[in-house]
Formats: sequence, C-alpha cells, structure tokens
Amino acid sequence: MMFDLREAPFIAGPRTEEALAQMLGAWAQAKKRAAIVISDAPMQQLQMKRLIERHNPKFGLATPVFADAKRHLGIWASG
Repeated sequence: MMFDLREAPFIAGPRTEEALAQMLGAWAQAKKRAAIVISDAPMQQLQMKRLIERHNPKFGLATPVFADAKRHLGIWASG
C-alpha cells in the first residue's frame, strides 16, 4: 500500500489521521509493507512519521523520495 501525499494538505485532519492509522494498523497485522510519500513540509513529515511509528513500525516507511517508497514496496518497474 502506498499513499502519495506530496500534493495533499500539509496537516491531516483528525478523521483522515484516524483512517490512515486504521489502514496502517491493518497492514501491519497482515505483515505487509506500507509507504507514505510525504512532501517537504515539516509538519506533514512529523505527522506521517509518527503514524508509521505508532501503527506500522516494522513494515512501514514515510519518505519524501518516491523511488525509496517504491523500493520499500518491492516495485522495481519504471514509471
């Protein structure tokens, strides 16, 4: 599962944060990798990294680098 939030609002509201937390937690329970591609906005970086640390620390990644997210998920094809 990959979320690309580079063009999303810099702060996720409480409903969005809860939805992301639930999805990340479900993915963690299934032992599946998840990646969030974040913008260079410091508040978004802090919020999304915190969500990963709390809900999918073993299989999750928050990164501003799209290629790193693809590698984390095992996606090697270009595009």
